[in-house]
Amino acid sequence: MQIENLINKTDFTSAEIAYLLQLKSEEEKNFLFTKAEQLEKRFFYSPINSYGLIEISTYCSENCDYCRLRKDNTSIKRSRMNREQIIEIAKEINKSGIKSIVIRSGYDDFYNEDRISYIIYSIKKYADVEIILSLGERTFEEYKGWRIAGATGYRLRFKSSNPNIYSSLNCFGTFESRVEHIKQLKSLGYKVCSGSLVGLPSQTFEDVAEDIQFCKELDLDIIEFLPFCPQNNTPFQYVSQWNDEQIKLTMAVARLVLREKNRCSKPRYLFSLEDYRLN
Repeated sequence: MQIENLINKTDFTSAEIAYLLQLKSEEEKNFLFTKAEQLEKRFFYSPINSYGLIEISTYCSENCDYCRLRKDNTSIKRSRMNREQIIEIAKEINKSGIKSIVIRSGYDDFYNEDRISYIIYSIKKYADVEIILSLGERTFEEYKGWRIAGATGYRLRFKSSNPNIYSSLNCFGTFESRVEHIKQLKSLGYKVCSGSLVGLPSQTFEDVAEDIQFCKELDLDIIEFLPFCPQNNTPFQYVSQWNDEQIKLTMAVARLVLREKNRCSKPRYLFSLEDYRLN
């Protein structure tokens, strides 16, 4: 297969994507990386898209096998920020010039519709920022209430487009229900960020190729591929992970296939519960 002809295509089959994910030649990989960088510069005048990330809770009612926040992990200290702390932190982030804030937690029902709506409304009252939520699967009414309060984005990864892999992660609900939630969010006008974990146990290159294709099918606003990293005190703590070169290759192939789609970048400011704890 002529790598130059393949890389310059604008429409790819899953088999072609899987082929690119397995490139071995350094010359071919560098050719791919260069093309991906060109697309990045073409579609995004600035590669930096900074945001502030506020981790509001380490409580979680779910038991995902790969996640350190899983409820059965008794080795971590559970904490929550209160509403006033969250609002003040958001105002400080905004003063630094950051225009996007992600509010993230585990599956913590303490933060119900009213509490999160109050936080969103209060932040928007004092700060000119885009508020993106990352609070897991919630009800349609909660999504609707938070949208009305002023939230504009929501992060909800589909983790894997292979239902069998999704089921093996011991996550809440089914793959089908996760997709339905993503569609609900889009129907409410949210800017939706989603994507998969890369390098999961039993995941193949073909699975990752389908994940990339599935992002196109969902018509996401922002796409996020995160490398699977084994966490201590979880069932997956001794599972091997993909190396940095393979992750870099995956990101380059995703940019090649998805082209103008945006991707989540690293936060410029991270406020976590290591610094802000309830008394």
